[in-house]
Amino acid sequence: MCGTWLLLDRIDGQHGGNGDVYRCRDTGGATDGMEAAVKILKRERAHQRDRISRFRNEVDFLLRRGSHPGVLPLLDYALPDDPTKPSWYVMPLAVPLVTALGTSPDLSSVVTAIRRIAKTLASLAASGVAHRDIKPDNLFQLNGDWVIGDFGLVKYPEQEQVTRHGRPLGPYFFMAPEMRRDADTADGELADVYSLAKTLWAVAAGRLYPPPGELRSDRPGLRLSSHVTSATASSLDPLLERSTADDPSARPTMDEFAAELSWWSDSSPISIQVDLSGYKEDVRRLWEANAIVREESNDQRLNRLYNEAISRARSALLPLLNAAMGQVGLQSVGSGPRHIEGWSSETYGGGASTPCWGIGTIASPWLAAAIGGVHRSKPVPDLEDTAIVFVLALMTPDSQYTYLREFERFQPGSLRLDRIIEQLASKISVSLPEVLAHFLTACKETGIPR
Repeated sequence: MCGTWLLLDRIDGQHGGNGDVYRCRDTGGATDGMEAAVKILKRERAHQRDRISRFRNEVDFLLRRGSHPGVLPLLDYALPDDPTKPSWYVMPLAVPLVTALGTSPDLSSVVTAIRRIAKTLASLAASGVAHRDIKPDNLFQLNGDWVIGDFGLVKYPEQEQVTRHGRPLGPYFFMAPEMRRDADTADGELADVYSLAKTLWAVAAGRLYPPPGELRSDRPGLRLSSHVTSATASSLDPLLERSTADDPSARPTMDEFAAELSWWSDSSPISIQVDLSGYKEDVRRLWEANAIVREESNDQRLNRLYNEAISRARSALLPLLNAAMGQVGLQSVGSGPRHIEGWSSETYGGGASTPCWGIGTIASPWLAAAIGGVHRSKPVPDLEDTAIVFVLALMTPDSQYTYLREFERFQPGSLRLDRIIEQLASKISVSLPEVLAHFLTACKETGIPR
């Protein structure tokens, strides 16, 4: 017995690290005779303190947010102070997602269910809540609605801190990579996006587990469209690829993920737009669905990753410099000189953005930045040796002075690239006051402006 609830039998699949779930029947409470499910905290000594804290957090969360639409609610509970006595809570008896969808669900039914789950998670994320344990076993159908259960790893504003630094957290086969390394500081919403995308793939493809790593649309075996018969499945492949990116910042938010699924599910014709820019989103989605239709060779993949790295370096560092120059009052004086000393050695090739800023007269010295990537130019396909390069130099008609020169190697596709860009942005910010003072001194000494 758990209070007035009589345990009947264990529910297959409904168990995890924190507790086991049983079917039960009320034998004397306000819901006498009603069947439900009860989750009972495990009482093994290993990790007992963490388990109790997480279980209390879960019950506290359900007491606060259990009435939220799309959340499997709490009916009854017990949290005794005596750790030798069982802690438990009761919830409605819901139908697991996979059971409710059937053995061979059509893709539209799966997307409808996942879209509803995504909208619930987006609504929770807006108030600072992340589930962090999204997988098929924790998703259910209740009274015709799709709901989320098992909030044992939930992160919410009012909770007691439990997660220890460096300890992985989440469902193993559906877990975002950052949750294996930095679960205590990782963005829970973006981790949920990763896990929900993996869940969609596994359920739609009829697999117990999704493939490991990114669901890349340039690999036939990883594309969802390779495993289902729907003619429009290819429209989901780019979304699943973005949502399972190793870099969390490259993933859509949960609200964006839900919006993309809503677009896919909407079978109505594209509405007429008087403002032609209103068609942009439909064009983007359709273009993405057809952008990668064949398997990349290794050289093609390296080239793609190299170009993405250049783009990320420019998009992160150039706005920082533009904003700084705007604060100072310097103006853009067009594209930079053909050559900046220190840009790259003769054995390297690559592309760079070379913006320049000046006082605003043609005779003025230029403060020039070269931002981009380099790789071995001989042979051209060898992009394994790749680096982000940043050079900030004072250009005068007859000389130049280099303030910052960074050459940081990375492997294409490596998460280290984010750290390189972050550290470089920090170094630029620290150095700019001195750089600008030197630059303006040079302008003054050369009699500019005049």
